[in-house]
Amino acid sequence: MLYPIVVGRKVPPAWPPRVIAEQAFRSTGCARSASAPSAGDATGPQRFAGAKDSLLPYRGAVAVAVSGRFDPGPAATQWIVTPVLQVPQWSVQAMVELVVPLAITVLVVQNGQGVAVLRAASHDAPVNAITVACGAWSLLAAGVGAVSTCLTGPTNALLVASGERSRHYAAGIVCGLLAMVFGLLAPLFTRLMLATPGAFVAVLAGLAMLRVLQGSFVTAFSSRFTLGALVTFIVTVADVTVLNIGAAFWGLVAGIVVSLLLERPDFTTPAA
Repeated sequence: MLYPIVVGRKVPPAWPPRVIAEQAFRSTGCARSASAPSAGDATGPQRFAGAKDSLLPYRGAVAVAVSGRFDPGPAATQWIVTPVLQVPQWSVQAMVELVVPLAITVLVVQNGQGVAVLRAASHDAPVNAITVACGAWSLLAAGVGAVSTCLTGPTNALLVASGERSRHYAAGIVCGLLAMVFGLLAPLFTRLMLATPGAFVAVLAGLAMLRVLQGSFVTAFSSRFTLGALVTFIVTVADVTVLNIGAAFWGLVAGIVVSLLLERPDFTTPAA
């Protein structure tokens, strides 16, 4: 039986998710090439997969396509999204069970994370203006069944992860334009994402956040409130949901309580 040759190796036509994840990991340059010289080899330069070859980030996608794991299904009949207006139905129970937890999640957790990320990057985020803008746009988005608008921490962390601080606004503009394009072509991109193996998508998303997580850990555990930061991280990762409110909120609550009980001197110690 003939097997396709992908990134220098014979690969069966149907890879398991583990192999696809490994290929995606190697394709982004985080794994060292098998043909790279050792650290003590002085006969040639050290070569890492993806470090100097602009085509290597696409190797994971090629591996998925050639292995037969990409299954787009029948031809799409619609590429452009068609907004469907949603008529609001008022319910006191829904307000108590959904609106209050969502308001806490958006205002305290999501916006709080976004503001913290921007301030860590030396940006003076206007909290009141952000809150009003998120609320107004959420009202408009609700008319077509979209999610709430918020200042998300991960997105802002990616925007300010590199480059000059004075030019971070350019990343925000590009991100907004791409969001509109992806929104208009939602049926097409949704179909492509569903056709892609979940392991491949998860690995790419995780690798995109590696630098962000590194910077977050350095900031959280390098000065004050280290125990509170650790408790916040553990509770959030535990994915605890209480009163229909997600773990991110309870992680913040647990971290603050622990800091109040065990790290009182840090509240009076000036930040480094």
